[in-house]
Amino acid sequence: MQQTYLEVWRTAHRYDRGRGGAKGWLLSVLRHRAVDEIRATESDRRRLELFELHEWNGAGGRDMTSETVHARLDSRAVREALVVLTPEERELIRLSYWLGMSQTQIASLTGLPVGTVKSRCRRGLQKLRTHVVQEGRAHLT
Repeated sequence: MQQTYLEVWRTAHRYDRGRGGAKGWLLSVLRHRAVDEIRATESDRRRLELFELHEWNGAGGRDMTSETVHARLDSRAVREALVVLTPEERELIRLSYWLGMSQTQIASLTGLPVGTVKSRCRRGLQKLRTHVVQEGRAHLT
């Protein structure tokens, strides 16, 4: 919104009352700015995807096949090991690792103290690691 107001301020001389009201012109500037922003974001996303695809296909100078296989096996082993967690631990780890929330955000969402969130996440991760390593199904250290 701020960028739109700055653009309107800088380009006010272009406003033509004969082509419509000021409100319509302002909304038009806002719409064009939003479209530009979406296009730029999509372009950045596509560029990043191409770069990652380039890296994963080994064109970056590394053979990623082995790393990809190990990561997928580890991921599957961890998902299967989630049954050893309490429902509370499983939910906190889901919020943290799958949804990318910080411990402070999780505490705010759940109403738990941050220290409780930290200790339950740590305890849950230790349980996962122990279970997965005992099963011999992952390359976690």
